[in-house]
Order: sequence, then C-alpha cells, then structure tokens
Amino acid sequence: MNNLIQKIKSVKRKYLPSRKEKKELAKIFEKRVNMYKQFVSPNDLCFDVGSNMGNRVEPLLHINAKIIAIEPQKKCQTYLRKKFKNKITLVSKGLGEKEDEKIFYISNASTLSSFSSEWIRLWKNVFVSILWTINGRLNK
Repeated sequence: MNNLIQKIKSVKRKYLPSRKEKKELAKIFEKRVNMYKQFVSPNDLCFDVGSNMGNRVEPLLHINAKIIAIEPQKKCQTYLRKKFKNKITLVSKGLGEKEDEKIFYISNASTLSSFSSEWIRLWKNVFVSILWTINGRLNK
C-alpha cells in the first residue's frame, strides 16, 4: 500500500506539480543549462549516452546543441521520440568499447538498467526494492 501511495505521489508531482515544485524544477533546469554552457556552444554536437528519459537532453536543446541520444531501453526510446520528436537523433542501441551483442538487464527503475551484471551484483543489496530482468540480447 505504501508503495502505491508513493507511486501516486510521484505521478502527481510529474503531471501536476505544485508552484513550489515547479520553482524547484526550474532551478534545477537553470543549473544544468548554466553548467553545460561552460562546455557547449550553440550547434555543438553532443552525445547523450544512456539518455533514459532525456533530463540531460532538455538543457542541451535549450543551448541549441545538436544531440545524438543513445538509449537501449524501448520504454525510454518511446518516451524520447514522443517528447523530442525530430529535435534529436535517437540511436536505439547500447554503447560499448566494441561492436557485439550483450545481455541487457532491465530494471523496474529505468535509470538502474544496465549491461553489467557485475554492477547489478555490487548494488543489488543497496537497491533492495529494485528488480532486474533479462530483456533478451540487445546490440551493444
């Protein structure tokens, strides 16, 4: 029940944020834009590897950077396509040191999904409520 209440509150914050939450989100966005402006100029090409839901894409777009978003998770790809349309180039793959196929472990928290079983093994006792499932073999 407590988990359900947390999810409802999370959805409410996302779609119906209070004025205070809107101000906090605006401050976070402004900090990200200012941080990226130190390194990125308009029309620079930026790669967002592991784009997830694109929270790094938005400030880069605000700077007018050109973005290649690399994201292996289908749920995140769908969201990125819907939110950013043709403003970004989306690569529906993972990225690694060489071209091959790897098993991808999907988490119920998309930010914790990974190609690394070792990373999951090291962190699964910290993220005790997180589950990982194997989503077949994806190109990496």
